[in-house]
Amino acid sequence: MQNTGSALKAVLLFSYTYTMMATTLIMPIMGNLAIEFPNAGTKIPMLISLPSLVMIPAILLSGYISKYVSKKTVLVFGSILYIIGGFGGGLYDNIDFILLMRTIGGLGTGLIFPLVPALIAQLYQGQEVPKMIGWGNATGSIFGVVFATVTGYLAVMDWHYAFYIYLLYIVLLIAQIMILPHVPPEKQDVAMTKDDKNDGLNWLAWVYVLATLVYMVISMVFIVKTAIFIMEANLGNSANAGIASSVVSFTALLLCLVFGQVFKALKRYTAVVGFAATGLCFFCLSIAQNFEMIIVASLFMGVSLATVLPYMMTTITMVVPKNAQTTAVSFVSTAMYIGQFLAAYYIQAVESFVNGVTRAAFSIIAVQVLIIVVISVVFILSTQSQFDKHLNSSKNLNA
Repeated sequence: MQNTGSALKAVLLFSYTYTMMATTLIMPIMGNLAIEFPNAGTKIPMLISLPSLVMIPAILLSGYISKYVSKKTVLVFGSILYIIGGFGGGLYDNIDFILLMRTIGGLGTGLIFPLVPALIAQLYQGQEVPKMIGWGNATGSIFGVVFATVTGYLAVMDWHYAFYIYLLYIVLLIAQIMILPHVPPEKQDVAMTKDDKNDGLNWLAWVYVLATLVYMVISMVFIVKTAIFIMEANLGNSANAGIASSVVSFTALLLCLVFGQVFKALKRYTAVVGFAATGLCFFCLSIAQNFEMIIVASLFMGVSLATVLPYMMTTITMVVPKNAQTTAVSFVSTAMYIGQFLAAYYIQAVESFVNGVTRAAFSIIAVQVLIIVVISVVFILSTQSQFDKHLNSSKNLNA
């Protein structure tokens, strides 16, 4: 019987902060770095984009390695890379060196990203799985808000100090080594070997991967275009855009804390509600004539983010064999980042139909999401028996 006490829960929840902090700790000092390296050109924005790019192969590699190496070992190795890449960025005043360190940190983050939800799915059962995943997302959000503020103040004194915050993760690294159980590699786990004849992703899992990709493409439109729209439509300024972003984060944070209860109540319709909230968000943006409507749209987006992604992470571990859970989470994670990349092309395509009018583009997206909601309901009703068949019996949440 695995130890699932409070200490283990704390380690897993804090391990959810890696991805959020990787971006949060660099964003407040981007201006400082642009001043420090005035001739860096495109290398400055690459400080954010390059780690995200290298995360994609690292995520897939993590899923593969976990079949032959303990998840704990991979997680600890990823944490070491994360700390080196983070702290190392402040050691040498050279933009190329900082980019190298950010790349190393991105590799570490990619190795870690799919392992935490996969470990939760392996170590916990029943409603503990969605509850822990929801709490994990909430923990990441809280850390993001707190350390974004701390980093901003530290950067006023010296931008190097922002990189030194990564040293705090040494404490988490030690806790991971001491507290995380040594789960055997998936190919050697006795509890998983009975699934060896069918250790790949089934068609239902690929549906969730595709749904995650589609969702990320659409939801990124809000993140990319809302601030621009607020100023284009004379509904506010950058401060108002910041308020809207905070409303999204705070709403998502609150819902993530109760995601377990939401999932228990809505079951497979959790994602449908999330997509519906996405559609309502873009509908509100399309008719917004004042900043108050932007706030309403932001509330809906917060609901969307707090339901769709945790649902995908939770459910895909339920419908694949135990020895394919890490691989499944890896593909969902990869779909998230590919979706972020494709969002720019999606925005360009939609705006080309409406001559670049942002409000009209929001209307088109709202209609598209409505169609997705209808398709999702039909899909759920027509595939319930297949879903029940694929459910991993040890993780059956009666979803």
